[in-house]
Amino acid sequence: MSVKSAGAVSLLDQMSSELVDLEEEVNAMDAMLTMEVLLVDRAARGRATRDVGNLGAAIGKLEAQKDMVFTGGLNTGHGLAKSARKAIQQRVDAAMGTVEAIGARIQASKADPAGRVNSQPKKKQKPKPKLQRQMSIKSEGAVSLLDEMSSELMEFEDQVAKMDELFSAAELSDPAMRGCATRSVGDLGAAISKLEAKKDMVFTGGLESGRGVAKSARKAIQQRVDAAMGTVEAIGARLQVAAAKAALRRAEAGVLMAEAKARAEAEGAPPSWCSIS
Repeated sequence: MSVKSAGAVSLLDQMSSELVDLEEEVNAMDAMLTMEVLLVDRAARGRATRDVGNLGAAIGKLEAQKDMVFTGGLNTGHGLAKSARKAIQQRVDAAMGTVEAIGARIQASKADPAGRVNSQPKKKQKPKPKLQRQMSIKSEGAVSLLDEMSSELMEFEDQVAKMDELFSAAELSDPAMRGCATRSVGDLGAAISKLEAKKDMVFTGGLESGRGVAKSARKAIQQRVDAAMGTVEAIGARLQVAAAKAALRRAEAGVLMAEAKARAEAEGAPPSWCSIS
């Protein structure tokens, strides 16, 4: 798969793992909040109403994040990413169906055991002010994805800074340190490139309310990726210089040994470096 395809599939795998946790919460809530419990325990009804609302919102947010993973421009991994999106949507639909069933159960439990709705007059409550939604669910999903990538990138940036300090020119004179540095720099560069591909898979073209925020977040991530990769490339260049210097030293040492051997043979005496004490 291409780097972009790998990024899209990685994002969807991450969402799939997150959905597993949400599915477990849904199943646990479904088993716990039986009609018998809800009928006799008003406190349980209140907690259940809040918990079900929060859980439904979390699943809805994940669904929006899934919709933000753009697979249209993929080639090698298009089929795999499309299948992953479809599988996630099917699981989301099943989980939301259970959440809605729990919600209906909560509403039904507000009737008395005989099935009659409580007819006691309710106290008039002041209307609560409506909260104006700042962004659509899709926009929130895209911004949330980019926030997660920003946090992940922060960890990579810390690793790059430590590696830049650790692998100084003096330290790279050690062959073992050079080998360790080469592997570490390669792995870190690949991880940052993968995150960049994931960022490119977050589609912001169809957003309205949160388009500006999402575009700014993508741009900021790209700038930080470029800076981190610049440092990684600088470390790589430092490695190449250190390796070239080491090869030159070995070549010079070989020339000196050859010259010493030639002089010794010409003089008819064994060279000093092979004398037996």
